[in-house]
Amino acid sequence: MTLLDSPPTTATGPTVRTTARSARGPLLAVAALAVTGVVVAALSATGARARLDPDSYGPSGSRAVAELLRELGTEVVRVDTVDAALAAEADLLLLPEPRALATSELERLAGAAPRTVVVGADDEQLAALGVPAEVQGADEVEPRQPVCGLPAARTAGDVDLGGLSYRGTGGEPATGCYAVGGEATLLVVGDAVLLGDGALLTNDRLAERGNAALALRLLSRDATDGPVRRVAWVVPLPGRPVGGDRPSLRDLVADGVYAGAAWLLVVVAVVALWRARRLGRVVDEP
Repeated sequence: MTLLDSPPTTATGPTVRTTARSARGPLLAVAALAVTGVVVAALSATGARARLDPDSYGPSGSRAVAELLRELGTEVVRVDTVDAALAAEADLLLLPEPRALATSELERLAGAAPRTVVVGADDEQLAALGVPAEVQGADEVEPRQPVCGLPAARTAGDVDLGGLSYRGTGGEPATGCYAVGGEATLLVVGDAVLLGDGALLTNDRLAERGNAALALRLLSRDATDGPVRRVAWVVPLPGRPVGGDRPSLRDLVADGVYAGAAWLLVVVAVVALWRARRLGRVVDEP
């Protein structure tokens, strides 16, 4: 028998093509799960920062009111640290999330500007800022009437307010508006303005009722009813160290990144267990 007459041989082992074809499905599944994990991690790392952020275009952001203030000639400076807020030398200090600041940071900000607007502060935060007021209760955000003598409230009329309600505790004169059960959800005491909730400052609600009128009047006029030249809008960085210590690499990594990494490890483990399954007993081949 010559070489030309020899019978053709058939490969019994896996070829490169069959191996690639069999691995295509698992690879696509791993890629899809990895992309899902990264997206979830990114959303969880950045979602909370958009609340009352003057740079955020989202429904809960405050880009719209910041742009209106700039059109009125008020400079809006977004700062993310106490040092930057103090260095801004602003006429008005806005604290949209005082709970994101430590007590020591709030104490440093006390009296840092001629007027301070604080949103949703509790008793501990009010004490740290030196504001003579206390929380009386909490209620839903809904349209409310001013029923007070505050010029800004009389001009705005009905607005969306609620959240925490306040009462003055010191000897300084206090003016309360938009009451819930007799307690004010907007309280002006001394050089501080307390808002029970910041819904009227959001992009989603700014155009409703008198929200824009009240927001602009509160943020563009100081305690003597003069124009505000500069607003320091404090948006603290999440996970930042308190004080002057240099942040570590762990402090700079958002929590969502760790969640995404854990998700990827779970996906890899599941795929490894699946691919390591037993295919059956070994058979003899000629």
